[in-house]
Amino acid sequence: MSTHRENPMTATSTQAGRPQSASTQLPEVPLTTEGYSVLHQMMRFRWTAWRGLPDAARKDIAQEAAALLGAMEKNSEGQSALFSLIGHKGDLMLVHFRKSFADLNQAELKLAGLRLNEYGEPTSSYLSIIELGLYDSTLKSIRSLPIRVFSRTPINGRPRSNANLDATARRCIRVFFLRFRRTVTFAFIP
Repeated sequence: MSTHRENPMTATSTQAGRPQSASTQLPEVPLTTEGYSVLHQMMRFRWTAWRGLPDAARKDIAQEAAALLGAMEKNSEGQSALFSLIGHKGDLMLVHFRKSFADLNQAELKLAGLRLNEYGEPTSSYLSIIELGLYDSTLKSIRSLPIRVFSRTPINGRPRSNANLDATARRCIRVFFLRFRRTVTFAFIP
């Protein structure tokens, strides 16, 4: 087998005296590995309406919300947390990590069912996914393949991968599936 330097992704091989050419190219976009789906919900709190409630009602509503948020914070399949928001976008921000958009929707619906929800006015939200672009790893892995063949043919609905890419993904798993820590601040850059 000889590799052409002018196009490092082209390989030729000789089998039983018959030259065969296999021309493969880099994927059009780098391979990526996905982690949690993330929903950021920002809201203003209707303080005047809240303060107009009797103390007992405020306490009941706060306990109901604390129980649900406490359970969501401990969820091993993806956490939720409530933060005080600084700036003009609102007063509070809920951040949810889940394994799918459908799971995020369920978290959103659970919170919408709280009585506390009547006092929050949504100002903005962001939906995203934690993703690691394997830019360098894609190129290095493809170049390290003996015949340099890349196939986009899925296996069981998932793209084929290379052992080097899988090893990279395992090393980075902490980044994909974050855990909230008890903290005063949370930085979010859309």
